[in-house]
Amino acid sequence: MNIPLIESWLDAYPTQIDFSIPDTNVVALAFNRRGNHLAGAAANGAVIVWDVDMWSVLRLLHGHAASVTSLSWSRSGRYLASGGQDWRCIVWDMSTGEVMHTFDFDVPVTNVSIHPFKSHLLVASLQSSPPVLIDTQTRTTTPLPAAIPSEFRDQARDVDVLACWDATGHYIFTGTSKGHWHVLPLADPTTPVFTDRLAAHAIRHFAFARSGSHLAATVNDKTIRTYHLPYVAGFLADRARVATQVARGEGGEELPVPPFECVPMLKLQDLVNRNSWCSSAWAGNEEFVIGATAGRMHELNVWNVATGTLVKLLEGPSEPLLAFAWHPVLPVCVSLSQKGTMYVWNIKPRDRWSAFAPDFKEIEDNVEYEEREDEFDLVEEPTLPTVNGGAVSAAAKVTKPAFVDLVTPIEGYTRVDEDDESDETWTLTVSLDHPVGSAPLSAMGVFAATQPPAVLVSVQRDDPPARGKRRRED
Repeated sequence: MNIPLIESWLDAYPTQIDFSIPDTNVVALAFNRRGNHLAGAAANGAVIVWDVDMWSVLRLLHGHAASVTSLSWSRSGRYLASGGQDWRCIVWDMSTGEVMHTFDFDVPVTNVSIHPFKSHLLVASLQSSPPVLIDTQTRTTTPLPAAIPSEFRDQARDVDVLACWDATGHYIFTGTSKGHWHVLPLADPTTPVFTDRLAAHAIRHFAFARSGSHLAATVNDKTIRTYHLPYVAGFLADRARVATQVARGEGGEELPVPPFECVPMLKLQDLVNRNSWCSSAWAGNEEFVIGATAGRMHELNVWNVATGTLVKLLEGPSEPLLAFAWHPVLPVCVSLSQKGTMYVWNIKPRDRWSAFAPDFKEIEDNVEYEEREDEFDLVEEPTLPTVNGGAVSAAAKVTKPAFVDLVTPIEGYTRVDEDDESDETWTLTVSLDHPVGSAPLSAMGVFAATQPPAVLVSVQRDDPPARGKRRRED
């Protein structure tokens, strides 16, 4: 979708369910940074990758022996990390669909996160154990110490349940079962640079905005807390500047680690139903925060960050919501139900008659049309004189062709921090070896959408019937 063609007055969040994909057997979702691929973690240990434009299955990865719990894309989209209940963490090469690295642990892996710039560094959260820093180049795993300050050391059963990277890659955010939030520097993870207790309940989820300057923390006390991280924008701008200098051959300077800063913003709650939240996300424009209810309701709450008010309540089917993923750029959302159905939310389409008739004008009420006096008069086509003394119609006059810019990046798909990509932007290609609905996809419960948005592949029959005749069956 071309972002400049989207109407500016359209909603920045979806309003209805566009279509659904039944029997996916998926329990977790993750968009890549560009938003053109969606990865799903299946309960049978498979990893499914969809093309978001046509919703066709691009990759079907098998490597886990139990349910996959978490997925994480690299910045370029070339690599995908998955953690599962089989105590295993796998790094996939999406160009071939093969396993690059496998790391086995003594407990299940609950969450995995790839470094935003160095794809060989990962952080894996383990069940009832400290998180682990993984280096795929050296094949080493380093447990991160449980950095609990002295005033909180009486909490003997406080363990880290969540760990992820920030947008700069210099800090690791960890959340504990007692509501403690620790920020560990990568250079020295034994000493936290920031510690805060959000609540007396466990921290379930950390959601970063696409720019990395905003954070949403989902806690089990039925509250979503939002924070502003002012140090991220300056660091990414400096990093992009240095990358530009290196590309021009001017050399580059080594950037220092930015000091950590955190500014609390909002506390978001459901004051009516007092629902708990399973996860949260930021809209692509970072003006809205979305919270997914944890319970019997399939609802998504959309808050305006500027005012802190609830602007939209997206009500789904009467199925409990298991997980959801928000598109990083477009107002598109994908939610999962406990029955295995994947619902794709989108904006309600609106008719644009002016696209067919440029002189068409929309009116709010019916008006009586008054015919002009010369509306149906025959008007001669204007002509232009030529050098030879003849005449040519104005419509036949050759005009200078319009300039089409195919180089300048589209605003919305790129940001200032994306000019320093260490890896090339990588995109999967559609594989026709196993089209949607055929084995082995149909064997594991992955089918085409109930209302496919576009034709995927046109298949030619081996023996097509003759033209003008119909095949008759006895």
